[in-house]
Amino acid sequence: MNERLVNFTFNASDVRNGTELTKIEHLIRALDYFVLPAIVIIGTLGNIMSFLTFVSKPLGLCSSSVLLALRSVSDLGFLGTVFVIWLSAVFELHLNDVKAVCQLLVFASYVCGCFSVWLVVLVTVENFLRIFKPFTVSKICTRKKAKLISGIMAIIITGIYSFPFWTIGPQCRPENSYRSFVKIMVYVDAVLTMVLPVCIIFPAMVAIILSSFGICVRRKKLSTSSLTGNRPLKKVTSMLSVVTLSCLILNLPSHIVRIYLLITTRNENRYVQTNVSLSQSISLLLYYTSFSINVVIYYAFGSRFRNAFKNLFYHRCCTKTGENRKNYIASPEDRKMSKVMFHCKTPLNQQTSCSSACYYPGSGLRYASGSDV
Repeated sequence: MNERLVNFTFNASDVRNGTELTKIEHLIRALDYFVLPAIVIIGTLGNIMSFLTFVSKPLGLCSSSVLLALRSVSDLGFLGTVFVIWLSAVFELHLNDVKAVCQLLVFASYVCGCFSVWLVVLVTVENFLRIFKPFTVSKICTRKKAKLISGIMAIIITGIYSFPFWTIGPQCRPENSYRSFVKIMVYVDAVLTMVLPVCIIFPAMVAIILSSFGICVRRKKLSTSSLTGNRPLKKVTSMLSVVTLSCLILNLPSHIVRIYLLITTRNENRYVQTNVSLSQSISLLLYYTSFSINVVIYYAFGSRFRNAFKNLFYHRCCTKTGENRKNYIASPEDRKMSKVMFHCKTPLNQQTSCSSACYYPGSGLRYASGSDV
């Protein structure tokens, strides 16, 4: 069973044996009642805006934007399951008693959670290739291949996490014959959503950061005027670092608490200690936050995303749209962006430049192939 979702933190805060709730348990209920819906609402709006930004031009031309747009959709799916569970708990809808609904919610939470993490892995690998294989990245990292790989990955993840449909019984609890299997799947989920992604992302991040420092040192020795050329690469590494670290920091506590409860609480009727229950509640909120703050990270650390975001939303809200758009295109970064777009539309470079002109939000480093990372 997915303790992160189905064993909702309200259960750890219920009145036990007619005794009154402690102050910590009141705090847990307050977090569940007020903080969680705020996270869901903010995350839903942010992911919708992120998706629309990534599918718009010129961001929509690159493969990494395809991956991040899919991540926004996956995050929306997960937040939707969280919100349904919250509504059931607050308004006593008793959706746990509906077997099909419970199975679907557990399945969706597993699939969306795992899919979002592996999309981050794919984005990290793609940017690793853009830095260390700049001359072949235009052939490897294309929108078509990004869609194909994402589709295959979604099918595999769906198959792995299909077990709720045949292991969950009444009251949203595993069937007696499948309890051991469900516990094993909890460990499998921890490996798929934490251990393996960290093993892939961490070495790639270290290599990218070391390469960035090496380039900065070499260019500084050659010429001080070339220091300005390091800024796009710094934006790439900072963007990757923030995305990766936020995913790791916000997800790790939930995995630790979940595995701890699985090991220590073997008896289902045994109540969780208050301090552990508080830790569980906070770790869950952190976990849910990882699906909600992506738009903030993209906007704060991605100059390309920020420009496209402003062009898509800010200027449509202005009364003088034409005048504002004219002033916006007049900025240096957008003149460069418009040149890239024009370059992509030329028939001579249609096969190579369009794919190589794709860039990751927050970057602008040009390689010999003419690509913007």
